[in-house]
Amino acid sequence: MCRMVGYTARDYVDNISFNQTADVIEDRGSITTELIFLVPIASILLLFFLYLEIPSMMEDGTDYLTDMWNIIDMSIVYLNMVFLIMITGDVITG
Repeated sequence: MCRMVGYTARDYVDNISFNQTADVIEDRGSITTELIFLVPIASILLLFFLYLEIPSMMEDGTDYLTDMWNIIDMSIVYLNMVFLIMITGDVITG
């Protein structure tokens, strides 16, 4: 889902030009609308993953951070959340 958001954000960036014709503005509006729907869906899926991961964190305690796969899982969640926050801040709000 974050990949879909990334492709849509890339389309948005590719669409930015100094030529503010009606079709460019219309395309930008449709891409922004698409992002308004995709970002919350991706955020909900990330939160659901955390909901599944939190019991494992509580069960393992500090040993949770010694397993390489857990570190990879949490870094992926963190990086995707940062990406979604940046997309929301930069593209949707202006």
